[in-house]
Amino acid sequence: MLSNSLPFVLQPDLISNVEALALDCGAYLMQAREQLQTEQVHFKDTHNLVTHADLECEKRLIEGLSILCPQAAFQTEEGMVVGVSEGLRWIIDPLDGTTNFVH
Repeated sequence: MLSNSLPFVLQPDLISNVEALALDCGAYLMQAREQLQTEQVHFKDTHNLVTHADLECEKRLIEGLSILCPQAAFQTEEGMVVGVSEGLRWIIDPLDGTTNFVH
């Protein structure tokens, strides 16, 4: 049976702070795109790219969200898992569409 309630409530101030963090990371990605160098792009497997900007944004998001939600856990697109939580878990993919970003 599915529950109709969450084990926590995202308060408006938390939502505002998370939105500001996301916008900051978006601005960073836009700037990074303009300055992207070939050596900042790597293949994580045969068909998938990862950039320095991807990894830097993941780091920034984890740092910022850890301050806002100290008990939360994090899982990133690049495979990093930080913390173990039965409660709030953030799934982080700061740059969806890395191939388009690179080209």
